[in-house]
Amino acid sequence: MLSCASDQVINTENNGLNMAAKRRKIFYGWVIVALGFMVMVSTGSCVFYSFGIFLKPMIADIGASRGTATIAYSIMMAIQGLLAPMVASLIGKFGTRRLMAAGLTLAAIGLALMSTATQTWQLFLFFGVLTGTGVALGHFLPLSTMATFWFARKRALVIGLIMAGRVLAPL
Repeated sequence: MLSCASDQVINTENNGLNMAAKRRKIFYGWVIVALGFMVMVSTGSCVFYSFGIFLKPMIADIGASRGTATIAYSIMMAIQGLLAPMVASLIGKFGTRRLMAAGLTLAAIGLALMSTATQTWQLFLFFGVLTGTGVALGHFLPLSTMATFWFARKRALVIGLIMAGRVLAPL
């Protein structure tokens, strides 16, 4: 009987250690928030804010006017808005992880192909269509959906923290 009592003491001590270890762990939802913030910073700086920086060299290489070249940016923004209902249904079908991976890969391909653009239609296709579709699939909607999946309380705070990444991208 003595061995049983000592076993119970050992088990109680292990349970106490396990409970203390569980209390120290960070909620995984906060990791999702940090990663979402980083995605917003990177897409904000690479897609949204860098277009204006590279506009003068692009129009010099392509030989287009500033107004014509910025139509690509307008196409990109329009595609994001038009694809939003489809992206929402795709999130339900494939999940946010797969959609974001495919979307951000497509956006990266579109940005990489922009370095080969020699005519305005290529700029429209590579930046407007490919990058716009990629950003629609891997940016705002999947990130805000992930935040609502992980947080029942503090959703507004969490979505605000994630979206703050886009604002801080130019810094």
